[in-house]
Amino acid sequence: MKAKKEQRVTISKIMTPVVMTLFLVVVLFLVNFQSFCHLFNRSSYECVTATLVQNTSDPLTMLIPMVRIQYDYQGTTYEDKKYYVLAPLFGLTKEEGSELEIYVNKAAPGHSLLKENFFRNVVNWILLLFGGVFVSLLVRRIRQGFRNRKKRRLQRRMKRSQGTGGNKDE
Repeated sequence: MKAKKEQRVTISKIMTPVVMTLFLVVVLFLVNFQSFCHLFNRSSYECVTATLVQNTSDPLTMLIPMVRIQYDYQGTTYEDKKYYVLAPLFGLTKEEGSELEIYVNKAAPGHSLLKENFFRNVVNWILLLFGGVFVSLLVRRIRQGFRNRKKRRLQRRMKRSQGTGGNKDE
């Protein structure tokens, strides 16, 4: 009974950093969704320079920052609304008429992605730091689990050998 309780505690200790690491990976993916869309479909997007038409907020909630951009692709002018979290991460400024780089979908030119530098995002660095901490905790706990298992095996062998008087031939 005691061995099962120890095993549950060990599994719980190991699962904590695993769950936290997976949680951080999911958050990192969601924060950088546009970057990952471009990364996995790189051949479907082309880099284009867009002009910032209006820097405003979402008309319904008035809380979420939004920009209206205008860009030319293959002789046609497109206008798109994009939401963002922190303006400097996407190369946005408050000035209307400023230029920024975007990725335009070749198959559907009306769809574009803001060009984001992954390593300029402070949130990414924080998430990567926490992920590293949890992975190191996981590795330490797995190593400790192997050491504990080896120690328990040695203790069981010692008890068996003491119970038989230390002589294996008897």
